Amino acid sequence: MRKISELMDLTGRRALVTGGAGHIGRAMAETLIELGAKVGILDRDVESCRASVEILGPMSYPLPCDLSDEFATRATVNQAINLMGGIEILIHCAALVGTTQMPGWAVPFKQQSVVAWDAAMRVNLTAAFVLTQETQEALSISGHGSVIFFSSIYGNVGPDIALYDETSIAYPGAGYAASKGGLI
Repeated sequence: MRKISELMDLTGRRALVTGGAGHIGRAMAETLIELGAKVGILDRDVESCRASVEILGPMSYPLPCDLSDEFATRATVNQAINLMGGIEILIHCAALVGTTQMPGWAVPFKQQSVVAWDAAMRVNLTAAFVLTQETQEALSISGHGSVIFFSSIYGNVGPDIALYDETSIAYPGAGYAASKGGLI
């Protein structure tokens, strides 16, 4: 079996990965770097963001940012564009998930709150709009811009709460499913 690096080459390309310090985001960043790309690691957790960059090496850049804050998100995107000299690839995989600790979030439906719903929409869906809008010019200039949104099967079907019994992951809530459906 051939390695991914034998199938494609992204040398000189620049990518921004939201949730870059998380499990999926870090895997995306590692693969992009393996293929020769520079990668901006955007994550809310400042320490995890910096630790990821230490592991990923000199082709990665820490970009701590809370995606629920529109203005911070726009500023961080522009920081990434300036730091890396552009962006050709935008990957949005940051999300509020079943491990998110927030009142009214990973609880039975009747206990879920509008505050938690709004937070999910803001991070999972609205941030996708803001990120794409802010990277549009850089993506267009590159001549080969790519936008990749990570969704979930829960964007198509409702979650089965029983799947979470006896696990450390809580039911992610209606806001998760609705926001992932919006991405689809």
